[in-house]
Amino acid sequence: MSLIKNNIEIELMKDAGKRLSDVFLQINFKDLIGRSTREIDIILKDKLLKNKLESQAYGYNGFSGYSCLSLNNQLVHGVPKKDVFVLEKDVLKIDICAKYNGYCADMARMYADFDGNLVYKKMNECAERSLQVAFNNSINGGTVGTIGSVIEREISSYGFSVVVDFCGHGIGRFMHEDPEVPNFGKKDKGQRLYNGMAIAIEPMFCQYKADLFIDEVDGWTASTIDGGIAAHIEDTVIICDDLPIITTRLLF
Repeated sequence: MSLIKNNIEIELMKDAGKRLSDVFLQINFKDLIGRSTREIDIILKDKLLKNKLESQAYGYNGFSGYSCLSLNNQLVHGVPKKDVFVLEKDVLKIDICAKYNGYCADMARMYADFDGNLVYKKMNECAERSLQVAFNNSINGGTVGTIGSVIEREISSYGFSVVVDFCGHGIGRFMHEDPEVPNFGKKDKGQRLYNGMAIAIEPMFCQYKADLFIDEVDGWTASTIDGGIAAHIEDTVIICDDLPIITTRLLF
């Protein structure tokens, strides 16, 4: 499988990204309070269908949700459940990979009362800044090691711990393609990036230690062992000479 997308594929990926970002723009944290994560998942399923998007999580190795909904110390792959409810004090990470017309877009955002919780606000700011420095280094001739190094430096500057157990990835016709895109690394090391390559960049970090465990019951949800808050954000980008095309933003 070629890592380089041609012009037709790039346009299809941009279309998928626009549609997925539109779904996220419709999400309001206040509307989620009091709802179960299963109910939220069904709401998101309906929004995906209205945008003619097909969830890539549903049925993936037996995953039961259309989205990954991770609360508080849960980092990623949170399984939607009928008996888990979103409270006003919570921070919720929503992660969706969806396909349109044969090509994928992957996106994640954090939702909370950021004005009412300074820790959440600081972590969200760190997440957004980490994405921005990653974008600035997602250029033709760059490397995944350079992207990882700048993300790692940004996260560390806020006093948080970088997750090493999960990483970003290539994307295109499939949700997961080469190369892996870790949130740590060394400048100029690792897979080199070229025009037309598409990657999902997803900074992940923890309030305290980045030691994680997988829920023994659902087999998916990854959470911090010490109970510290976990953060996750993600966008899909296509490499260009200068700044990348960010497909999961309505403006690029």
